[in-house]
Amino acid sequence: MFGFLFWDCMTNSNHNLTRRRLLQGAAATWFLSVSRVGFAASSQVIAVRVWPASTYTRVTLESKVPLKYKQFALTNPNRIVVDIEGVHLNSVLKGISSQVQSGDPYLKTARVGQFDKNTVRLVLELKQEISPKLFTLAPFAEFKKPLGGRSVSGTRH
Repeated sequence: MFGFLFWDCMTNSNHNLTRRRLLQGAAATWFLSVSRVGFAASSQVIAVRVWPASTYTRVTLESKVPLKYKQFALTNPNRIVVDIEGVHLNSVLKGISSQVQSGDPYLKTARVGQFDKNTVRLVLELKQEISPKLFTLAPFAEFKKPLGGRSVSGTRH
């Protein structure tokens, strides 16, 4: 099985986000997120992507299996905290901070650490308040057999 976690960071401003545009963005993210690197580690994150856009920022974590997670928000400063269960910190996760761009409209920084022996904690520090949205998606038909399923998590403001 192949897992994805997505966090979409969006403000409440009205940007006329049509269903077609939303689906195009989701499809583009799926294709950008597919990676065959690191399949040997079944409970490891094998790829991380941070994709900023003018109306949202998407953070994608990929795993060979669906990822179990808990999420909560903190203020002063605004942060999204995600505890990913059954995962151990690796170089892929450690590289997330280098993917956050200074011009990103929503993300200020990202950091990770081994919270306990079976949980990695991801902290996304935000430039503004957002409303998180988490979700999961089934794999695209052409990827079901080689890749299995995918889990998606997103955040919105």
